[in-house]
Amino acid sequence: MSVRMIDLTLPMTEEGMSIIAGNKGLELHALRHHDPDGRSSQRIALSLHLGTHLDAPFHFDPDGVTMEEVDLNRFYGPGICLDLRASKNRQLELPEGLDTAELADKIVLLSVGWSDQVFGKGAYYEEGPYLSVDAARALVAAGPRAIGADFPVDSHSADVEQEAWSCHRTVLRAGIPLIDNLTNLAGLIGVSFTFAALPLRLVGGDGSPTRAVALLEG
Repeated sequence: MSVRMIDLTLPMTEEGMSIIAGNKGLELHALRHHDPDGRSSQRIALSLHLGTHLDAPFHFDPDGVTMEEVDLNRFYGPGICLDLRASKNRQLELPEGLDTAELADKIVLLSVGWSDQVFGKGAYYEEGPYLSVDAARALVAAGPRAIGADFPVDSHSADVEQEAWSCHRTVLRAGIPLIDNLTNLAGLIGVSFTFAALPLRLVGGDGSPTRAVALLEG
């Protein structure tokens, strides 16, 4: 049996990444050079919530588990991608007629294609679509392993009448990790796939950068 891998991860660069206000971008520093050291060695400095990353429950729940305590099975397993592209509103609801029972124990991905078009620009957070709190509650009630999206999930606009970080709080306080800023999700709509996005074993961490992929048979 052959397996095809689709990369769902945004590239990490020192320039051209969308950054939430108050966070810092990626800093890549050279410690050694091929000339004269005979090898290259680098160090990075970055927010744990930059680019494609995982959120541990502790991110918004002081009693939640930190990154090294999250069950790795939360980040590996059967996935399902919900198509939200037809929405005419910035506030996104779940597809009409969706049987949420189908989401139980799956890694649920939400696709509007926003990161494919806008990541790297200020508009990504300031003007992006966001999930309604009712939709977040319905997802939590379905009992997924994790929830991921290719848009910011919560609104970052001052003109939006929704409590700041309300969807993050709803999901993470239920013990369900989030996978933020995915890309290339459109090709997974209506397709059977296995999702994988493992975190760093970062003790005490509220999140982790990740390399997210979808595995498809054939």
